[in-house]
Amino acid sequence: MDRITEAVTCTQKQENTSGNICLCTESLCLSYGTRAALENVSIRIPSRSVTAIIGPSGSGKSSFLCCLNRMTDLSGSTTVGGSVHLGEHDIHRDLGKNPIALRRRVGMVFQLPNPFPFSIWKNLALPLTHHGVANKRELSGIIEQVLRRVGLWEEVGGRLRDSALTLSGGQQQRLCIARALVLEPEVLLMDEPCSSLDPLSTKRIETLIGQLKDRYTIVVVTHDLAQARRVADHVALFWNVDGVGRLIEQGSAARIFQHPQHELTTTYLEGQL
Repeated sequence: MDRITEAVTCTQKQENTSGNICLCTESLCLSYGTRAALENVSIRIPSRSVTAIIGPSGSGKSSFLCCLNRMTDLSGSTTVGGSVHLGEHDIHRDLGKNPIALRRRVGMVFQLPNPFPFSIWKNLALPLTHHGVANKRELSGIIEQVLRRVGLWEEVGGRLRDSALTLSGGQQQRLCIARALVLEPEVLLMDEPCSSLDPLSTKRIETLIGQLKDRYTIVVVTHDLAQARRVADHVALFWNVDGVGRLIEQGSAARIFQHPQHELTTTYLEGQL
């Protein structure tokens, strides 16, 4: 416990992050009822890059992700403290009245593929029509564009009226990514997007992440350290300290993996815990 306490209480001087900051949190805290899940998380997430959130189970990684687009609002028992900024806007103070508009700007892909039990077409058309896109030609153009972006057009472009549930697991996950991108968000949150996929499907998703980062800010929660090494530009390590998720260390992927500052980070990356 001493080394964990030392890692948490150590001054959190991180290297300056080059480029613009898309998302940042200051002293972020989260509680589910009376149970604290996150405490004092301050992090800077650069624009148009991939930030990997790593750490053991129970360290608050997924809870942190949900704070970034206020998915925490969906549970009436949550309390959020501190601040989350999307650009210059505090997502609670400035965007507090319209979390749906926030989630249009900050999309999310979950651990398990979760296509709607409709056609491939309707999975992508539904969010567009909900936000006012009614012209069928415009819908068709956007759907084709986003399916090309995730590498699905050649595979499914001729059967858009088929059920999305007939697709393979990897195709379903890419469809879910397309559904998140169809409204042109600024940020894409991904919670272990490859954990249920085979190696070939995982490779496709990782390649897609690399292609998308030129256009979107991507935050990926992953337990796979090799995956974090492959896809991430920046890394943040979370840890469960006395039952509460805390940020231990953050920085460029190269620096975290090659020259971690904290003993706990080194030990975790070496697989000794």
